[in-house]
Amino acid sequence: MSPKRPCKKSRIKKGIFCRRFITGIFFIYILSLSGCAVNPVTGKEELALISEAQEIAMGEENYPVTTQINNGIFQDKDLQAYIDSVGKRVASVSHRANLPYRFNVVNSSDINAYALPGGKISITRGLVSLLENEDELAGVLAHEVGHVAARHSVAQLSRTMLTQAAVVGLGAFIATSDVKNKELYAIGSTVATSLLLLRYSRHQESQADLLALDYLAKAGYNPEGYLHTMEILDSTKKKEPSKLEALFASHPLTSQRIDTLKSNLASNRYQGRDMPFKKDDFLRHTAYIRSLKKAYSHYDKGDALMGKKDYVKAEDEYRQALSLDNKQAVFHMSLAWSLYKQKRFKKASISISTAIDLYPDLFSNRFLGGINSYKLRDYFKAIDHLSKADKIIPSVPEVKFYLAKSYDFSGSVRRAVRYYREVVRLSPESKAGKEALLRLKELGALPTRP
Repeated sequence: MSPKRPCKKSRIKKGIFCRRFITGIFFIYILSLSGCAVNPVTGKEELALISEAQEIAMGEENYPVTTQINNGIFQDKDLQAYIDSVGKRVASVSHRANLPYRFNVVNSSDINAYALPGGKISITRGLVSLLENEDELAGVLAHEVGHVAARHSVAQLSRTMLTQAAVVGLGAFIATSDVKNKELYAIGSTVATSLLLLRYSRHQESQADLLALDYLAKAGYNPEGYLHTMEILDSTKKKEPSKLEALFASHPLTSQRIDTLKSNLASNRYQGRDMPFKKDDFLRHTAYIRSLKKAYSHYDKGDALMGKKDYVKAEDEYRQALSLDNKQAVFHMSLAWSLYKQKRFKKASISISTAIDLYPDLFSNRFLGGINSYKLRDYFKAIDHLSKADKIIPSVPEVKFYLAKSYDFSGSVRRAVRYYREVVRLSPESKAGKEALLRLKELGALPTRP
C-alpha cells in the first residue's frame, strides 16, 4: 500500500513555511553583512546592527524611563552634580570620550549600577551608601563606562535582533514578561525594560573590569579603588544576597574577578597605585545619603512586608522611616500605598499630596494619586494625576485604563473611548485590556477594521 500524499492544503502550508524560513535566513544573512562596525576598544570588526546615532538616541529616550523605574533620582542636587562630575572625569579618558555622557543616582535600595547605550549611566543609592571614597565611586562608574566604550549593550541588542529576525522568519512569536515596580504599574516601554534586564556575558564583564582599571589610572585615580569596591561587594553579598541578586545574576564569580584584578594590578601596568584615596570630597558630598541608612532600613523592611501583603506592619515601618526623615518622597508614597491597600483612601490622599509636593515628577506618586482619587470618586482629580503620569511614562496600560474609567464616570465618553482603545491596543490580553474591550462593546465603539 503506497503512502498517502499530503493533502493540497498541507502542501501549501509546508511551502509557505519553507519560503518564510528561507526568507528569515536570507534576512539574517543580509543583516550580518551590513551590520558590522569596528569596536573602539578592540579595533576589530564585529556585529553591530545599531549605529552610534541610534545608540545615543536610544539612551536619550529611555534614560528618563529607567530612572523612573528605579524610584526616580535621589533628591540631592549637590550629590547628583558630584556624581556626574566624577563620571564625566572618567569618561573623558575612555575610548569613546565623544559621547554625551550623563550620570545620576537613582533612589533604589538595590546594590547596582547600569549603563544604557550612548553613555547614560546610573548608580543606585544602595551602592553609593556602601562606598568609602571617590576612587571606589569612580571605579564603579568606570566599569559602566567600559561597557559603553566597548559597545557591549549594542552587541547584546544586535544578537537579540538577529534572534528575533530568525523567529519572524519562522513565523513564531517571542513571549515577554511584564516588569513591575512594587505592583504599582506595568512598564509601558518594553525597550526601557529590556535595557534594564540586559545581561552581559562573562567575557564582557571581565573586559569592563580591566577597562575600569585603565580609565581610573588615566583619570588620576588610584586604580586599587575598584578592587576595594569589588571586595566590599563580595563581603556584602554574603550578608545580603537578595540585594545583590541583580548585580551578580550573570557576572563571573566575584572571587574570580577579584583575583584577576589583583593579578593585573600586580603587573605594575597602572599608574597611581601609591596615591592616597580621595576621601574628603566624597564624604562631604555623600554625608546626607549616608545619614539616611537607618531610615531606609525601615523603608526596605516596609517594602518586604508589602510583598508579603502585611500592610499594617508595612505601614508601621514606613512611619518609622518618616520619623527619621520626612523629606523623602518615597517614604510618603510607600506609606500611602500601604494605606491604599488597607482601603484607607482618605488617609492615603494626605500622604500622596506630601509625596507630590516633594517630588511632583515621580511617576509612582502621580499614578497612585490617580487611582486613589478614582477610588474616592474624585474623577477630575484622578484625571489630573493620571494625565501627568501619562506624560512622565507614556504607554502604560494601567494609566490609560484608569484615565478611561475616570473620563467614563465623569461623562466624557468620547475621551473615555479614546483611552479604552489605547488599552486594548497596548495590552489586549490583560485584565484591563479585556475590561476595556467589553466596555467598548457596550458603548458600540469598537474600532472598525481597515
